[in-house]
Amino acid sequence: DEEPIEEGAEPAPAAKSIIQTMRYTGDFKQDRPVVGRLAFNDGLTCPIPGEIDVAREPVALPPGENDALPPGENAVGEGEAVSTAKVPWVAALRQDAETWEVGARQRVRRAALPEFDPDYPIEFDTHKSLMSQTVSEEMWDILKLRLTEEGDTLRGCMVVGLDRKRPSNIGISALSPACYLVYREAFWPVIEKLHPGFDLIQDTHVNDLDTASILPLCSSMGEQVVNVSITVDRAISGLPFGIALDIDQRRRVEEVAAGALGQTKQTGGYHPVRGSSSFAEAEDPLTDEQLKEFSVFVAGNDCSDDRDFPDARGVFVSQDGQFTCVVNQSEHLSFRTSLPYPDLSSIFLRMAHALAETEAKLKEEYGLSFARLPKLGYVTASPDKIGCAFHAQVVMRLPKMSRRTDLVPLAHARGVKIEKATAPLHPPATAPK
Repeated sequence: DEEPIEEGAEPAPAAKSIIQTMRYTGDFKQDRPVVGRLAFNDGLTCPIPGEIDVAREPVALPPGENDALPPGENAVGEGEAVSTAKVPWVAALRQDAETWEVGARQRVRRAALPEFDPDYPIEFDTHKSLMSQTVSEEMWDILKLRLTEEGDTLRGCMVVGLDRKRPSNIGISALSPACYLVYREAFWPVIEKLHPGFDLIQDTHVNDLDTASILPLCSSMGEQVVNVSITVDRAISGLPFGIALDIDQRRRVEEVAAGALGQTKQTGGYHPVRGSSSFAEAEDPLTDEQLKEFSVFVAGNDCSDDRDFPDARGVFVSQDGQFTCVVNQSEHLSFRTSLPYPDLSSIFLRMAHALAETEAKLKEEYGLSFARLPKLGYVTASPDKIGCAFHAQVVMRLPKMSRRTDLVPLAHARGVKIEKATAPLHPPATAPK
């Protein structure tokens, strides 16, 4: 049952005739659709899995409609009450597809996005990214007509990969959480390459920030450690990502982020980038030297979308300087904790508490939360920053280590990536007693 299969069924006489204009093509597992596509005669398509949940439990069929089930699929035996029947996947899919189709045909393109252009946009001699390896001309012809509920387009998602001045290795970014579902055929192969080992069909991301189970990390490395840090990216639900943000929405991100952060236990203040006056309650702007001291670099070329820069860009800095949150840089929020000595566990605890506090205040004050999808976990514009979206870094001083001829294979065997180090973010220090 791994061969592509087309499945159709006659609709109920009283129902809207939708099955006659729709086909499912894809793979099956245990007699259910797993990975494939619904296609309508006029070119409209819907990915499976995607916006329609084919794994949901079958629902009871209303009385009198049991004859809608295809021959051999009838789950109701003689003498049984039709109202308690379990609908096979064909009928359930028909119901969901009918609802989806009505809504999908009413969607309109988001005003902030480029005009629709049906031509295949990838030039293989100049566009080299995971996106260009994934989105073939055939796939483009299928996906280009789709819109999310918010009006996002595939071409809008591909803008980052089509920019010759600022090439992207990934080449595709989401404009809202729905993009990961509506353009599943384009995003999921990229996600699989960025997050090897995660089965997007079988697995569901589990976000475990239980601080009680954290073990001491890096504590035995002593003076060899120059700096430890954790960065976490988050997007705010209900607001678009990247180039889909207009100036008012970007200011809304700044407003709710600064407001929520200011009410957490991370005592500090929100500082706008010099030249931005969009948030009236902000502290004084930080100088370039101060930004570098806090390991924060906010400039136009640091932003994935530099429209209206520096408007609505800024950074929240704690009083001790060990916690920061950059607003409207590459993502809505980019959190960072750091220490100049080997205590990765304590900054993880601080980060976990800060994230929980910030989201709690977003919900309490603004009715918002961090963007999340059940299967993928937390989602942001970039496919490499989903799930927990945590990035831990330990900067170490290892004298004479580079002289070893087996350094690279030694590191590779232990899952360690070696990069050229920048100047220390903080001077070496002795851990407090």
